[in-house]
Amino acid sequence: MTANPWAQGLRAAVLDGNAAALEKDLDLLAGRMPALAIVNDVLLPAMAEVGRLFEKGMMQLPFVLQAAEVVKAALDLLEPRLPKAGRRLRGSMLLATVKGDVHDIGKNLIDIILRSNGFRVVNLGVNQGGEEIAAAVRRHRPGHVGLSALLVRSTLEMENVLRHLRGEGVRVPVICGGAALTPAFVDTALKPAYEGKVAYAADAFAAMKIMSGKEAAKPAPAGGRPAKAKAPAAVKAAAPVKPPFRGPRLARWTLDELLPLVDRRVLFKARWQMRPGPKAERFLAETVALLRERKIDRFAALYGYFRCSRRGDDRLVIEHGGRKTVIELPRREGISLADYFAPEGDALPLFIATCGAGMAALEKELYASDRYSRYLLAHGLGAQLAEALAAALHERIRCDLGLAARQGRRFSPGFPAWPALSDQRKIVRLLDAGRIGVAVNKGDQLVPELSVSAMVVSHPQAVYF
Repeated sequence: MTANPWAQGLRAAVLDGNAAALEKDLDLLAGRMPALAIVNDVLLPAMAEVGRLFEKGMMQLPFVLQAAEVVKAALDLLEPRLPKAGRRLRGSMLLATVKGDVHDIGKNLIDIILRSNGFRVVNLGVNQGGEEIAAAVRRHRPGHVGLSALLVRSTLEMENVLRHLRGEGVRVPVICGGAALTPAFVDTALKPAYEGKVAYAADAFAAMKIMSGKEAAKPAPAGGRPAKAKAPAAVKAAAPVKPPFRGPRLARWTLDELLPLVDRRVLFKARWQMRPGPKAERFLAETVALLRERKIDRFAALYGYFRCSRRGDDRLVIEHGGRKTVIELPRREGISLADYFAPEGDALPLFIATCGAGMAALEKELYASDRYSRYLLAHGLGAQLAEALAAALHERIRCDLGLAARQGRRFSPGFPAWPALSDQRKIVRLLDAGRIGVAVNKGDQLVPELSVSAMVVSHPQAVYF
């Protein structure tokens, strides 16, 4: 870290995530050191210190992003003074979320932190297949490729991408990450699919170590998850539920109604990577105020009850509007979701809830305008509002059907008990989800992103598996 006293104001601005006096600090420095030296000797070392503080648990993710905002603003101000070919980049990465996955947040956080640490990033966006990624590698010639996936299904697509790259003769080192990915999966499934190097990175700072030729710290073992309830050996017949109506209905909630349902512990620790406390509460209040300012304070959902019957041992046949829809529910661990429905006729509760296009537009605006911390906060709160909507719908269905307090389980397409993500299309059609602005993209995912769908299985023996 530079000992230049004139640099201390700029260093403090980065570490504090405060750009209020940035132009003044840069003007003071510009007369005493070249613009390139300001970048290499002040900004990048300050951002490296931010990374060290984050890894030690002394700086939380929203404050890392505030530091990145200051660095980005400083680089924009210095750009006219920087020599065209003088700035040395630490490396380069071609970054993409793989085909079938529309989740942006993890990939974009990697982009933000790498750029603010002196790396060149080519961000291809979401839903990228092997062909598109291989073509981009040939065009941009990156030092590394970064693949991101949030869904379990997307991690399987990573293997397809790597096989395609191998077939195209690409040998660029690949770094894989995402919420659904594990180091063990990378070692056993992804590395054998590719002839170049493949590594797992838990976050952007681990990726930087790999790109710099340093071994990334081993991720801490995941906390123990609650043991899965074992499915019963045989599902006993239960009387079919009697729904109060058939077909879809519209439901609405206000922001004020949903906020008490938001799990703050999950929001702070998992979504925002913050410790609960006054700072997290302040961020929550500010983010809620932003949603109110943008009139993102009303949320829509559709839910309904549909005639269904079990066919064979792994299918449900749904009847609605004179049309039959078949859902296949393969057996796992000796059980299928179809087991919980009567062959002679039953009722299937379905729902779709969304935070709406306004939330998606706000996130894009915040990211595009370099308000990285606000982008993270808005996305995290939006994800938990979507979960709160799902919880509210689940509770309404319990009340409609007269179920016990903890009776009924939610299952969504794309997860082990209901693996066919393409069934999102059937749910959207049955509920007429276009009424609330929800559609399905080419990868069979709901759009806008912060939307959720599920069936509620009301059988008293229903368990997750």
